[in-house]
Amino acid sequence: MAGEEYNEIVMTLVERAMAMAPEVRERYLRGVCDADSALLDEVWTRVQWEERMGGFLKKPMLPPRN
Repeated sequence: MAGEEYNEIVMTLVERAMAMAPEVRERYLRGVCDADSALLDEVWTRVQWEERMGGFLKKPMLPPRN
């Protein structure tokens, strides 16, 4: 799998997991990643990072100017 394609899969799984309730995220990812433990590790690490960061990078620091 090419690097760009792999990154796209990782980010898609992270986005899907983050759209779910926290208590079902890991179970969902384990089911989707099945036997690919490297993919699971990569995605789960990013999900945990997003949880810790609280999505702050998605929120603007300043309100938009009108």
